[in-house]
Amino acid sequence: MNMRNPSQSLRLVVVVFLAFVFLSPVTSPVAMAMPSPEQPSQAIGIVPINQRPENHIGQMFAGVHPRLFFTRDELPAIRDNALSTHQEIWLSIRAYADQLIASPLPSSPPSGADLNFYRGAGNDIIALAFACAIEDYDPYCAPAVSRLMTMIGWSSWSSDPDERGLELAHMLMGASLAYDWTYLHMTPQQQQQVFNRLIQEGERLFNAAVTIENVSGWSNWWQQSYMQNHYYIMHGALGIAAMALDGDVPATTCTVTNRRNSGVNLRHGPDTTTTIERQMVPGETAEVIGRDKGGDGFQWWLLHDEAWVRADVVAASGCNALVSNVGYWLGLLFDRFTLSRQLLNSISDGSWHESIPYQNYFMTFMLPVLTNYRDLVGYDLMPNSYLQAFADWRVYTMLADGRFILPYGDFDWDWMNGYAPQALLRFVASEYDNPFAQWAANRLVTRFNRIAGDNPWYVFEMLYYDPSVPMEGPHSHSLNYVAPDAESVVWRTGWDYESLTFGLKAGAYGGRYAFDSFIEGYYPPWQAPCSETGCQLNIEHDHQDAGTFYIFDNGHFLTTETVYWGGSDTSLHNTLLIDGQGQYAPPENRFGVYPEDFVGSDAPLLHVASRGPLNFLVTDLAGRYQNISGLLRLQRQVVFVQQGYFIMVDDMISTTPHQLSAIVHFVDEAVPDNGWLRGETGGLVLGVGTLAPQSPVIDTGNDGQPFGRISTASITSTRLINVILPTDTAGWPNRPTLELLHDDTTAQVVRVTHNMDSDIAATGTVDDVFFAYNSPDMLTAGPYRSNANVALVRRDVVGTVLTVVVDQGTQLWDSVNQQMLIGNLSGQGMVSVTHNGTEVSANGVANGAFMYAPGATSLRVDGASHNSLTCGDYLIVGNSMPPSNVFNASTCTPQVQ
Repeated sequence: MNMRNPSQSLRLVVVVFLAFVFLSPVTSPVAMAMPSPEQPSQAIGIVPINQRPENHIGQMFAGVHPRLFFTRDELPAIRDNALSTHQEIWLSIRAYADQLIASPLPSSPPSGADLNFYRGAGNDIIALAFACAIEDYDPYCAPAVSRLMTMIGWSSWSSDPDERGLELAHMLMGASLAYDWTYLHMTPQQQQQVFNRLIQEGERLFNAAVTIENVSGWSNWWQQSYMQNHYYIMHGALGIAAMALDGDVPATTCTVTNRRNSGVNLRHGPDTTTTIERQMVPGETAEVIGRDKGGDGFQWWLLHDEAWVRADVVAASGCNALVSNVGYWLGLLFDRFTLSRQLLNSISDGSWHESIPYQNYFMTFMLPVLTNYRDLVGYDLMPNSYLQAFADWRVYTMLADGRFILPYGDFDWDWMNGYAPQALLRFVASEYDNPFAQWAANRLVTRFNRIAGDNPWYVFEMLYYDPSVPMEGPHSHSLNYVAPDAESVVWRTGWDYESLTFGLKAGAYGGRYAFDSFIEGYYPPWQAPCSETGCQLNIEHDHQDAGTFYIFDNGHFLTTETVYWGGSDTSLHNTLLIDGQGQYAPPENRFGVYPEDFVGSDAPLLHVASRGPLNFLVTDLAGRYQNISGLLRLQRQVVFVQQGYFIMVDDMISTTPHQLSAIVHFVDEAVPDNGWLRGETGGLVLGVGTLAPQSPVIDTGNDGQPFGRISTASITSTRLINVILPTDTAGWPNRPTLELLHDDTTAQVVRVTHNMDSDIAATGTVDDVFFAYNSPDMLTAGPYRSNANVALVRRDVVGTVLTVVVDQGTQLWDSVNQQMLIGNLSGQGMVSVTHNGTEVSANGVANGAFMYAPGATSLRVDGASHNSLTCGDYLIVGNSMPPSNVFNASTCTPQVQ
């Protein structure tokens, strides 16, 4: 993207990288180490304005309109794009503008006008004003100006005139863009009227942003809620307004003086109930930067140091009706978005804890203000690392039909492509020459077409889109993805419509970085103690859903959840209940300001490994159930044997008896079927077969989605072991036979025998899956002895070994057949071995490893031919025999550890 160069000199922003060791005991081993935050040379966050310089747009833009996103000189190129490379986007915007012309706004908001009304009005004017800028003639410009003047004439820009929330933000952002883009089509009187109203409403939002205390009626809790979408939406709208207005009217200077013989109270907010910050001494004069009506009905002045003083106790000078200097608005935004840049860049995977739709929402407001701040004011506050990671996050969580595999947090499915996230991806593609993002944007456009209500955001897509950036699909990339901050995993069998995709979410409230840094009180961003300064880790849109999972196959969700805004209860998700109780969440009435409410409440993703046909993960859920007495261990382990099935082991140990229940939500009815739970949709079947306990309690019901609940007896040590089988109606009668070969507190072995006419790729084979996560010693479990986290042994119908996979073990011994299936491994990482006649293909092995491979004459390691030695029935990797303590070269026999 081209960056304009304002005539003013740019402030040099010195960024210092702080190295520190993070000592929190709850840090996830899988999550990347918490990055050292980038810290600006000046303090950021809540900085008194007397320390915060004004910022202004460059002199070359003062008094010039349009200037947001483009100048008049740049419009011809945009118009050319509208007729060529961007025509598909433009035609949708223009058609929507035609609809708006045919549906003018009412002269006053209707009775009962709510968020949707004001949000819609603010959004719609963006599309119509942009059509005016592109076409530059009255069929669009006169209606755009008329619509804007109607909005200006409304007595209030929100359903509650005192509130400074989403309604005001949408109205302010839309009207500010319209003011800039239709400026040349307004009369001087109209220009002044719009300017005055934007100053008035922008001042209200600015006052809310700098007032530490939550003023009654204002709902300004968001001003230090760095991990909440409102923070970005409010500051984004304020920033667009500031850059639309700055330089149009010379700033006024308003001062107040204490002419009394005693001190005058200066407060944290415009109300006598708010905290006294200090006293204004007799004779003291202070600059005024804003005004507002207080909760007591009096007018109050906002002073240069962000303190409030009631207007009737001081003498004012030079204070006309408009006292706001938008340079202070821009100075505030420099600090706030410098802080958010550090915070977002520390979210290493580009995720967002509130949900993917809420991520769309906040970024839709953030990118316009940051783009224009860079172009007009001259400072680059882009969270570059976060935005580049965002492309991978959206691609790997995207399904073939455009939906996403991780529908966590607050949203409704009809929000699916809300706020046109392809615009965000177009920005990333253009800004960073990212072909991955370009592909993802095109995928969304293809899958969802154009939606009328999203046309305001297509305006941004059109402005961000650079068709010279090529597309690159993910088909040559890994099928396995781990998001370290969200602590979520996505596994897939391919990228096409018929492929199967699995997703699991663990993690911490607010995401890993926000959670850890909040508990430790790191500044930035947290100005501890938040109970006094007003900062908060807001998790209102997070759900009590750690451990939940989703399966999507052949264009259909096979297991989903009861998804709706506010549906946060654990029982609505595919995770666990203990004695019918769900997961702990910090108390709502403590507003996310006390770190002690969060300590120990996370669910870290302990381990993830993938190799060959096997995927494996472990998550520690115990912290999320800290409300359960005596709980010592609660882990969910998942194995995915590709092209086949999942095994889920839920392991609980407690000092007191508890009943453990696993919940699975189906798309259609959950039906018991000969020891399985079965659900069908679109000719596909999801089966859940329970191996442990031997006599489970199985309940079915519907909480908005059909569900099955599988429970143990009330006991101190127990496991739920379930095999989850995705198949179709034709394959269901030939489903595999399940057998539990071993089950105790240290290890489990599951046998899955595939029928000869099964539709699974491994037809007629027998799989043994060995579980012993994090065991430090060799364990004997059923027919196997190993120190691996997990292992897979696949044999054909006559018992010939076809595949062996071992994760973080040094050997795997088959005691029944007296065979060391694989040995002398490093114990680091996952290795896989596939036998194909006389050739063995291995991945992840080093020289000196050996495997049982009678008749093998050649070896490939990690796809390339590799030297090997043969000794009896064993094949040794490399040209040297293993050490004698693990392999007897004279007798060609392994040493069992």
